[in-house]
Amino acid sequence: MSTDPQAAPRSLPDRPNLRHLKDQAKDVVKAGTAKSITDAQFTIARLYGFPSWPKLKAHVESLEEVGQLKQAIDRNDIERVKTMMAEQLDADSKLAHRRFPELDCGSTGARRLLLQGATLLHVAAEFGIVEAARLLLDRGADVDARATVDDAGVGGQTAIFHAVTQFGDRGLPMAQLLVERGADLKVRVKLPGHYERLDEVVECTPLGYALRFQNESHSEGRTVAFLRERGAIE
Repeated sequence: MSTDPQAAPRSLPDRPNLRHLKDQAKDVVKAGTAKSITDAQFTIARLYGFPSWPKLKAHVESLEEVGQLKQAIDRNDIERVKTMMAEQLDADSKLAHRRFPELDCGSTGARRLLLQGATLLHVAAEFGIVEAARLLLDRGADVDARATVDDAGVGGQTAIFHAVTQFGDRGLPMAQLLVERGADLKVRVKLPGHYERLDEVVECTPLGYALRFQNESHSEGRTVAFLRERGAIE
């Protein structure tokens, strides 16, 4: 394995493994190209484009956490999702504020909006896990935390955008909780539109986004009515 620091950074595997990376560092020491395991780990980090071993380690651990969370979501194991969130918050209180670019799931209700760059509160809102959302808010999560915005200026949605666009008004209990905790109903962002119109981008408020997908999400209008009762604007 070439460890030339001047070479172009390598891409990590799709499912990087911290133990494998540690073994690579040991091999570097055995090959005599590093004096210590610390030096070797730094070399491995630089090989993959990271400024330090702790940065590489934190990135891989985050990917592993996200992978486990996605597995629980894919299995519709809501209890496991709640347990994982509680355990991870106990281990790292800052987790409630972290954004996860690796989350490539969450499309529903005919919209293309996913969870990439979103927080755990967005995840809870997308999947209607009210208990998890309440836990996150009680632990200091920002009810109006924005997802990341891409280079085209698309994104930046808050959790309520995910709640109000669910099939059959299933997101209403989540929307009620978020509004109860002070969610801003006037926030306006640019978001992906209909899943069949790949280039469509819409600029909207939570109410405007809900109205756009109301028919195709088989909504009875209860979520829209609730938003209007609370003074939401289009």
